[in-house]
Amino acid sequence: YIARVTLPMFFLMVAAVLLIYFVPQLVTWLPLQMTP
Repeated sequence: YIARVTLPMFFLMVAAVLLIYFVPQLVTWLPLQMTP
């Protein structure tokens, strides 16, 4: 039951990891915006 409930969250996590893996610029973009 718990595995079925957490499946959407699991897919979101996998999608986020894949996005960061294929587009690493996203990770460094936000800290660069915060620095004056």
